Amino acid sequence: MPIEFITIFPIVTTMIALLAFSLIFRKSDKVDKGFALNYYRLSYRRKIIRTLYSLPFILVCIVIIYILPEPDFVFRVSICIFLLILFAAQLIYNIMMWKKKEKGQDLEG
Repeated sequence: MPIEFITIFPIVTTMIALLAFSLIFRKSDKVDKGFALNYYRLSYRRKIIRTLYSLPFILVCIVIIYILPEPDFVFRVSICIFLLILFAAQLIYNIMMWKKKEKGQDLEG
């Protein structure tokens, strides 16, 4: 099997699944209190909380990446920066959408 297929297939299937779940749960009621396993059923405030819960796991991954002897230094730094940028982008997006939803509810109510 070609190496490109092995690396691209999981990324493509994950992107398709993320798109499908976001479309399926777009109009569903959002959970703001209690436990919800499904990320797409959470309100933006709860998504912020879950994103913050993921920070320790990201830090553990970064430490593991630095401990691994095989990848070169530039690759390790690139992966770590990529993880931190994704985390920051997700957090900022959820905060902005939460503020937007709160502002919209204040105008309606």
